Amino acid sequence: MLGPVVATCATSAKALIAHLTGAASGRFLHIDVDAGGDLGQWLENVGLSCVGKAAVLGRGEPLATAGGVRTFVLADQALG
Repeated sequence: MLGPVVATCATSAKALIAHLTGAASGRFLHIDVDAGGDLGQWLENVGLSCVGKAAVLGRGEPLATAGGVRTFVLADQALG
């Protein structure tokens, strides 16, 4: 499982993911990304198979971000 990935922009998130997936080469890798973003398509373009979609659910106001960072990859669907 890879996550969470928190970064200031998609380019930084992709760099982090690329580094971590390289370290996990040859192993099963589970990455839960928001189905509404374009990160899933990028992962498929670099050779990872999509086996399902994750929906980010929330109640009330979204959490405030500090320093312009946001979550690109969930910790795990079971954790949210």
